[in-house]
Amino acid sequence: MYLQQISETTDIKATFDRCAEIYGRDRATLVPCFEEFYGTVIRVIPFEREESFNALDLGAGTGLLSALVGKTFPNATITLTDLSEPMLNKAKERFTGQNRFSFKVMKHQSLEARSEYDLVVSALSIHHLEDEQKQLLFNQIYAALSPRGLFVNTDQVLAPSAEAEARYEQFWREDVMRQGATEQVVSGSSSLVVARPISGKGKVTHPLA
Repeated sequence: MYLQQISETTDIKATFDRCAEIYGRDRATLVPCFEEFYGTVIRVIPFEREESFNALDLGAGTGLLSALVGKTFPNATITLTDLSEPMLNKAKERFTGQNRFSFKVMKHQSLEARSEYDLVVSALSIHHLEDEQKQLLFNQIYAALSPRGLFVNTDQVLAPSAEAEARYEQFWREDVMRQGATEQVVSGSSSLVVARPISGKGKVTHPLA
């Protein structure tokens, strides 16, 4: 198992530092609606294909979402941030020789930009924050957006009840096993505490981080 239970920022960083080399290997298998999940982000971006704009990818990891944004919008300038330097190093490898991509090791709460970005995106990352931290980050993102700016967050949230959460996880297990995930990968992924609700208390042990 390459993912272990995490709770605090330092543990999150350590966990993703350790799994950076293999993080992207099972993404398409562990996210059953992979194409729709990431593709919806691209579909809602309102800019024309050839338009130039500045984008920020929060919790970019190895650069999967940034790669999709960059492919769709070849004139976009994209900044990738992540808490884990090894994860961003993998992203740097992905974008070798492409000067419109830049990288910054930072936690979400360190965002200080003002009216700088026309687009802020994030995928499967903000759920790691506690409720109060999420609210603070949303304010910071708002301040970082230009007057025409848009924030798109694609993520998972806690179910409204423990029973529903258990059902959701069972559905996920069935889906990913049908897609070829091994029991080792499934067990390792589902041991990762990844989501906290926007309001209320609780955590969900689920694999999509």
